[in-house]
Amino acid sequence: MKHLFSIILLSTALITSAEEVELNTIKLFNGSIEIDVPKEFKSLAEGQFKSFYTAETMPKLVYANEAKDVRIAFDSKSLSSKESDLPRVTATVKAGLEKLHPKSKMKDTGINVINGHKVSFIDYMNKKPEKFFELMFFATYKGQVMSCTFHSPKKGYKPWKEVAYKIMDSFKIIK
Repeated sequence: MKHLFSIILLSTALITSAEEVELNTIKLFNGSIEIDVPKEFKSLAEGQFKSFYTAETMPKLVYANEAKDVRIAFDSKSLSSKESDLPRVTATVKAGLEKLHPKSKMKDTGINVINGHKVSFIDYMNKKPEKFFELMFFATYKGQVMSCTFHSPKKGYKPWKEVAYKIMDSFKIIK
């Protein structure tokens, strides 16, 4: 009976709806960008997130839940890019992901207009060696490409996927 109660508690904890996740707006890159992140997430110091990323993919800023298994990483690169470059940037990143994770399944890619700016995205599920969901999105501002990667374990990812898209939809460039 005690075991059954533990299983019920665990399964209810995994069934968190996107509506239950409260979002707060933060400013990034010297106040150039506003975006929502879950209120419960904390900004991690570089030493706390170095083990999750390779030198090539090391972001500038990471927010995570307490367990650090659900993370939002932010980065920006000076590439003298314009919005018209987003399809090329997205195709390049997608090809790199397919090479890095050949067993991954690309669910969706595209370009949306969010708060007046084009934002490209890649939604995929990695299957091996680690099973996880990621939503990556990109936008240009001040000649740079800003990237955001939302990462969550595959198990229990569906509510987090809704949250990831809400985060992307909150993206705003401050003039």
